[in-house]
Amino acid sequence: MASRKNVIDENGEVPDLSRLDAADLKPFETLPASLQSKLRGRPKAPASKERPRS
Repeated sequence: MASRKNVIDENGEVPDLSRLDAADLKPFETLPASLQSKLRGRPKAPASKERPRS
């Protein structure tokens, strides 16, 4: 497995993304479909209740 670069500094702070290597970032579309579905989250349920009429 490839080693990952530690992005947390000695103070426990995470730098801004602008300072990270852009080469390490991947477009969302290149991720496996299973990971994309997990990152998108749970699909919203259709509205099952009707709005009350006044």
